[in-house]
Amino acid sequence: MDINFLIRGLIIGFSVAAPVGPIGILCINRTIKKGCISGLTTGLGAASADLIYGLIAGFGLVFISNFLLNQKLLIQSLGLVFLFYLGFKIIFIKKTRDEIRFNDKGLLKDYLSTFILTISNPVTILFFIAVF
Repeated sequence: MDINFLIRGLIIGFSVAAPVGPIGILCINRTIKKGCISGLTTGLGAASADLIYGLIAGFGLVFISNFLLNQKLLIQSLGLVFLFYLGFKIIFIKKTRDEIRFNDKGLLKDYLSTFILTISNPVTILFFIAVF
């Protein structure tokens, strides 16, 4: 394997993952409130969605990227509603550390909720296309 190819891949990956946006804040919040495993699972959900967008951009699947861009408003609207739901839940539902430990819905929920939020942002594919 060519080392330049590996270095380029690392640069692209870090340039997409480095900015702290709403998903990064969610990951930090879950790490603080629910522990390291929950934060890691949340990060894996975001990374999985970024992987899908990276594959779409990397392999040049024009018809899928065009579809996502044409449906951008609908997908972003669904993501916005879901983000508001999570925000209200974080702000208005106060739990103690013991309640979180015993009432945790599970890591699958952490993964899927973050995956849905990240995949509902089709502008990410534009960033991957620009980087490639």
